[in-house]
Amino acid sequence: MKVEHITLGGNAVIRDTADIFDTTKRFFSTIDMAYESKLYTIPKLPFKIKVSAAPEGALFDIQIGGNPSIVNVCCFADISSKEMIKYVDQMCSMFRMFIPSLSVTEPVTPQWLYSVIMDPKISPEVAKLAGEVELYIYERLYVAWKKKNQK
Repeated sequence: MKVEHITLGGNAVIRDTADIFDTTKRFFSTIDMAYESKLYTIPKLPFKIKVSAAPEGALFDIQIGGNPSIVNVCCFADISSKEMIKYVDQMCSMFRMFIPSLSVTEPVTPQWLYSVIMDPKISPEVAKLAGEVELYIYERLYVAWKKKNQK
């Protein structure tokens, strides 16, 4: 599945879930990620993942020390895009006092993942690791969302 991955500030790339590393899939295989609001503690990772599920999509935080370091907004269908982008815009408005020209890049695909770094002190190593698992988490949430909506 093709997913548009956008970061606050305007970087966007189309990623393919077929490119998720087998090692990542194996690592997470013991975690049954359901479409519900839940905090996941993942062994050997320096962060926890807090999922907030809603009918229109999902958000998940990468938390370090109990604080959201990266917030990810997930849209699974075109019909929900406008509603989900509102979450991104709300976060963006917090940063506009520091960067007035900051704007939200509008997604061009129905399935998208928007990552917003909330902690500017996050290390490059942790940010890279988070980037590796974000697409996997998106895919798992998408599958669970589809299953829930087919009932």
